[in-house]
Amino acid sequence: PGVLGGSGLFLRRLRLEPAPPLAMLVLVGSACFLFAALPRLANSVADRGLRYTVAEAPTGARNVRVLDAGRIRASAGVDPAATVADAATRSQQALPESLREVIADSTFVVRSPRYIFQQDVAGPSSGASTVGTQSGVSRYLTVRVQSEVRPHVRLVAGRMPLPSDERVRARVTHYVYSASTFFAGGTFTPLSWTRTVPLLQVALSTANARQLRLRIGDRTILVPNQSDEVAFQRVSIRDQQPLAVEVVGLFAVKDPQAPYWFGDPTVGTPDVQRTQDLESTLVYGQALVSPNAYGAMLTATRPAPLFYEYRHLVESGRFDAGHLRSLSDGVARMDSRYAAAGPLERRVETGLGPVLDRYRAARSQAATLLAVAAIGLLGCALANIGLLGALSYDR
Repeated sequence: PGVLGGSGLFLRRLRLEPAPPLAMLVLVGSACFLFAALPRLANSVADRGLRYTVAEAPTGARNVRVLDAGRIRASAGVDPAATVADAATRSQQALPESLREVIADSTFVVRSPRYIFQQDVAGPSSGASTVGTQSGVSRYLTVRVQSEVRPHVRLVAGRMPLPSDERVRARVTHYVYSASTFFAGGTFTPLSWTRTVPLLQVALSTANARQLRLRIGDRTILVPNQSDEVAFQRVSIRDQQPLAVEVVGLFAVKDPQAPYWFGDPTVGTPDVQRTQDLESTLVYGQALVSPNAYGAMLTATRPAPLFYEYRHLVESGRFDAGHLRSLSDGVARMDSRYAAAGPLERRVETGLGPVLDRYRAARSQAATLLAVAAIGLLGCALANIGLLGALSYDR
């Protein structure tokens, strides 16, 4: 009877004066909707903020690359570099699971050690302790195989390199320093021999060709750079062989800032340095070799190790702020694991750690402001509900 009587009284009061209870209902419903929507809104904004922070980070910082050294055999099929592509796919297993989930695509780069143009190496004078250059310019070249490079370059002259079975004879001269006594100065003894080596067809950017003083059709012989190339320090002089290249094409990079290049401008622009005495110029250039000529590149550079770079491109749309902690922990563990890796050992590099730290700091500030706003809205809602309740009771 009490419930029935109370319900009848409430319905009659609602029919006679509907405004106060309806206002109370709207206010309570609005407050409940607002506080239920705030966490969803915060999560949505957090995800968009994280994705924006990652997308705006430099290409080399937000992506991941795995560096390794060795000599991966060429595939016997149509694509000799297929084994390298398989190794690039397997290299993702070295990454934390939280990081693998945000990777959308992978490419690879295979670099040779650095070679120096043989005509730039002059025979040392009597009593000299170093090998000088004939013209004050030392030109160095690195040949590289890069996957999926053709859509990102524009051919200017000639053609892109192709596989070739041509071999040439190259004569190499090394100068070995020997000291006669402890006090007397030593002498340089030339050691020369001739090798038959594969002729690699290469393509250069116009800037590289200009600085390296090469044109289409030029053939040149390069020798291992023993002075500062760690890859040749473990190979005896007798086992080293020269590198013969032929320039068949010139190209221009379409978009040097594209994520594909990973922030590496050396394919399109050579690295030109001057010595401190301003008497010598060092030009470090890079040339492209066809992926189908990967087997010939292995033969031309043996027995020195090659440098493999597996580039993993992340997609900002796959980042979730709810997985931020696991992603940050995975990146931190990975950085500490490979921090002490040597130049010829496998290592993993990424700049995602500072990017995530920067986002976390911005998110913490935003959460503080959002909490203050939510407390203010909660106070206003409670005050209005109490006021309406008091007025209704008084009436």
